[in-house]
Amino acid sequence: MELSKYFKIKVSRDAMMASCFSNKPVKDGDFHEEDVLKFLHANGIVYGIDDESIGKLANDPIHVTFPLIMAKGKKPTRGTDAYLETTRKHSSSREENGDSGSVDLRQVTEIPMATQNEIVARKVDPTTGESGVDVYGNTIPGLRGKDFPLRPGKNTALSEDGKSLQAILNGQLSIAGRTVHVYPVYEVPGNLTMKTGSITFNGNVVIHGSIPSGYRVNADGDIHVKGSVDAAYLEAGGSVFVSQGIAGQGKGEINARYDVHSGYINQGVVFAGHNIHVSNHILHSQCEAGHALICTSGKGNVVGGKLSAGRTIKVKEAGNTLNTRTSLYIGVQEKLLTARKEAESVLLNGKKEKAKLQTLQTKMAEKGKENPPLSTKDRIMKLRIRQSLSELYDRMRDARDTLQAINDRIDGHGYDGVFISHQVFVNTNVHIGKYKRRITKNRSAVKIFLSEGEIRIAEQDS
Repeated sequence: MELSKYFKIKVSRDAMMASCFSNKPVKDGDFHEEDVLKFLHANGIVYGIDDESIGKLANDPIHVTFPLIMAKGKKPTRGTDAYLETTRKHSSSREENGDSGSVDLRQVTEIPMATQNEIVARKVDPTTGESGVDVYGNTIPGLRGKDFPLRPGKNTALSEDGKSLQAILNGQLSIAGRTVHVYPVYEVPGNLTMKTGSITFNGNVVIHGSIPSGYRVNADGDIHVKGSVDAAYLEAGGSVFVSQGIAGQGKGEINARYDVHSGYINQGVVFAGHNIHVSNHILHSQCEAGHALICTSGKGNVVGGKLSAGRTIKVKEAGNTLNTRTSLYIGVQEKLLTARKEAESVLLNGKKEKAKLQTLQTKMAEKGKENPPLSTKDRIMKLRIRQSLSELYDRMRDARDTLQAINDRIDGHGYDGVFISHQVFVNTNVHIGKYKRRITKNRSAVKIFLSEGEIRIAEQDS
């Protein structure tokens, strides 16, 4: 029996699927599974053949629903992305006593130090994923993970092979995504007081006590607080570490370009460009993380307020038995979009400013050739132009790095969703992108995610 009279095989554009279509109805199915297999081979289909589909077509062709998938290829996988591996651990862990919710908040954050000429970080290259095979049997090479150019941070230098970063002075490490900074340190032996005042420093700030309401701390690097933070204002170019917790009283604000780590957050306003890690609870607070918000150790409960993350929220409990309104948001944050616009603006204006400075530099060079030597005024002008160009290149480089990091975060992997390991209570509202779902009954151990334009709730895998 000539099967091509009754059936035809169509292969998807990527050659990952072969389907059988009907040309005309089969009256007498006088053919066998071996005939179907030969028919597929005649059409070049040799890999990923579905034996069950062959059986359906051979044994009961009249009742087959077409198109019938006959073979599926194996898609190549993507390797791991390049990443930065630090040679010293940047630990913010605290001792926990099982699931009892007891957290030793007296355990302070360990602050890694670097010595001059020490290798502080190494770049691990991307890998290539496993090869795939299409339905024709052709091998498809595995995909290579994303790479990135390693650039030196503040007070670090790039090695000759471009694979590691070296400290050029003694100081504290500040890890910021794809680079590492080594900052000088400003330390306060106790609490901030009227005597110390507010602090602005071009490095890391370590406060061995607490920060009362009304004070401000601005640091180009990290801010480490060994006590607690009340309704104060903290701004860090790196991360913020609070060993005890944040009690904002609905005032004050914590802003970190990278991460925020805290024992607890109570009526706080907290923004982090990357992750927020909380080891006990978040109560009636406004928290925004560019990537992930994690509160899974200690009590791990979040109650009231608005908590949002660009990709993932992971907590033990959401809401409470009083059904306090608790809102969880997943999606790109407005601050992230604003930061992207600012970085794009820096690059656009930088190109214009660079052209002007280079024109002036060329004129100065020509003037030096025509009427040597340059006057004192012209020599000072030449040095100023060179300095301005150097500063401009630094700003543009930082803007490019920021833009790349933001675009990777926005375009990279979409939304993971909300993961609640213990219980989510009634009156918890989950927003993912433009979609919203209200929890109408208490549920245990669930993941809440977006699928086909709908927010779905499923049990977490054990």
